[in-house]
Amino acid sequence: MLVRVYGDESRQTGAKYMVLGAMWIDPAWEEVLVNDCMDFRNRTGMYHQLKWKKVSDQKLEEYKEFIDIFFRHNQQHHVAFRCIVINTHQLDHKTFNKGDEELGFYKFYYQLLLHNMQPWNRYLIMLDDRKTRKKTRLPTLKIVLNRGIRKKFNLECDIVRNVEPRECEELNQIQMVDILIGAIGYRLNDLHLKAGAKMAKIKLSEYIADKSGKGSFGPQKGVIDPWFNIWHMKLKKRKSASTPSQ
Repeated sequence: MLVRVYGDESRQTGAKYMVLGAMWIDPAWEEVLVNDCMDFRNRTGMYHQLKWKKVSDQKLEEYKEFIDIFFRHNQQHHVAFRCIVINTHQLDHKTFNKGDEELGFYKFYYQLLLHNMQPWNRYLIMLDDRKTRKKTRLPTLKIVLNRGIRKKFNLECDIVRNVEPRECEELNQIQMVDILIGAIGYRLNDLHLKAGAKMAKIKLSEYIADKSGKGSFGPQKGVIDPWFNIWHMKLKKRKSASTPSQ
């Protein structure tokens, strides 16, 4: 079956922890999720783009209701959320990425996506559009992903149909990912502890932690939850990255 994957990133500059996340949706339930989002917007009048940066005290309950749609489908195993957390203080782009931070960024996307693919599916990957120095980043990501998947599963065909840029404002799915990774990055970077922290963001990040069943967003212990997985990546030292150059 053709599975659509929606991805976004949070705190890629200026913070200790960067978060890249994505949502995998069962195609049999995607239309239902989209219709649930439209019902929510028509009922609340929340037609504008929903983003972590825009969370406010006045609209906290609406943001909770929007994210409840995700968790309802997540708990019924219609939708999976996976993210990767990178300690930016450990990054060494000079050694591993020829000084190219953008290349390093897409290598992390590669890792997130590669480790969450199944050989019997086909995939269409849609990532929040972002400015890149090289226009070939996404086409190259598609190529190296297919190479990695072929090697991992001993396949003879490509299962990633395309990797496309999409505007966040056009897709509820990416907006949900934005809010989820925004909350995770907010907590991991201890922004909720800073003087003047916005109460709505404190409450919404707590709400998401509780709804996820994790309680916190630190490294997961025990059996990995495939439906809501937070992967704190341990960066290797003194060894060139094995991912092909992009």
